[in-house]
Amino acid sequence: MKYNRFSSFRETTQYLPAEIEGQVPAWLDGYFISTGPGKFHVGDTQFKHWFDGFALLKSFHFHEGKVSALARYVGSRQYTESERRQTLYTNEFGTVAPGLMGSVRDLLYSSGYDNANVNVYALDGGDVVAVTETPNHCVIDKATLATRGRKHYQDDIKANMCLAHPVLDGEKNVLVNIMATFGRHTQYQVVEHCMTTGARKITAVYQSEVPFYMHGFLLTKNYVVLYRTPTETPVRRMLNPMRPIVDAFVDRPGVGSRLIVIDRRDGRSREFPVERFFCYHGCNAYEHGDDLVLDLVTTSSGGYAAFTLDKLNISWETSSDISRYIVSLKDGRVKSEVVYRGSAEFPRINERQFSGKKYQHVYVADKDEGATWFNQIREVNVQNGDSRYWSRENTIVGEPVFIEDGRASDVGDAVLMSLITDEARARSGLVLISASSFEALAIIWLSCYFPPGLHANFFR
Repeated sequence: MKYNRFSSFRETTQYLPAEIEGQVPAWLDGYFISTGPGKFHVGDTQFKHWFDGFALLKSFHFHEGKVSALARYVGSRQYTESERRQTLYTNEFGTVAPGLMGSVRDLLYSSGYDNANVNVYALDGGDVVAVTETPNHCVIDKATLATRGRKHYQDDIKANMCLAHPVLDGEKNVLVNIMATFGRHTQYQVVEHCMTTGARKITAVYQSEVPFYMHGFLLTKNYVVLYRTPTETPVRRMLNPMRPIVDAFVDRPGVGSRLIVIDRRDGRSREFPVERFFCYHGCNAYEHGDDLVLDLVTTSSGGYAAFTLDKLNISWETSSDISRYIVSLKDGRVKSEVVYRGSAEFPRINERQFSGKKYQHVYVADKDEGATWFNQIREVNVQNGDSRYWSRENTIVGEPVFIEDGRASDVGDAVLMSLITDEARARSGLVLISASSFEALAIIWLSCYFPPGLHANFFR
């Protein structure tokens, strides 16, 4: 079969490494788990959009220098019901469930949508959840990747949307997220999840007459920062069972962007208009005197129509920069500059040490001129703009995840992990890049290949 970047992955049980280049650091102990779209059809329905794919988990387990690998589909209701019926159960991001019954099911059950193909992270009590942008989180067994069911929260917090990128406040030991409730006015709720007790509480609410789309946000010690781009999501279009969700995204050409700063201490908010930009992912933010320093991956075009499979099978055409905004809370002025120009995406930092604090390096997937997909892992120094990268011929890369040895603080004991695919040999693997030398310490190759994924984390 000819190699196709978006061929559906055929699930089997266990994947032992077919080949290991280099040496795996002995201090690595835990699970690298990634999620992303893995299957792009069910029955006679071919999916149209990258984000339609059923969530596929990929795991690499490290212990005493040894590695094992595993892949498994998330047992979400969307996946299990679609497979059982051999037809799409409810609407996907870019594909409508076929027939009259598909529309009826979408009306009745879309609030339970749970195709968790966006991110995976830890909660209290050791629970690991795979998530999409709804409040329906699937609990995953780290060792087997089996889905244990939905995460049940012991509170009455309700929402239509929940961001897939919460941020951990390590000092308070709370996981902060934004949950949106649609209505006459859309409410964006700041929710703090205690990582000790599991209790959740709403600490602030920002209200907007016009519902706008966000994929992430930024967090500092005292502030939550929302970035409002010109992408709006009219509620009627969001709830229309005859149209896919991607059709609900509306770009308002005459509308600029705004940075919305919410004070975590009293819930008050301020808005700062800025020049028009679009943003999926933020890098980091920190406070510097009376200023907020905000680093975002920005692009001049928004919406998700560019990520349909027919377009992505040709090339990833979006270019994006790392932009810095300095917001003066004293006089209300905003300064901006481009830190790095390129095709940066999937930014990660050393979250354990520097989330919400002044930092130096961000790590991104990038691509050189002429490449059809991300083919570089790049480190960008946000203080001076310097950068360096790792690449390998005919190899595409994914999100770089920073993992440091918990027993040491030397950056030499840290690695970046990224899922990679050798397109010439149609095989996937995991690269371990030294954070100090930026050379590959090891590549763990498998005998299969995965479609391009989204986000990942390392669980000790």
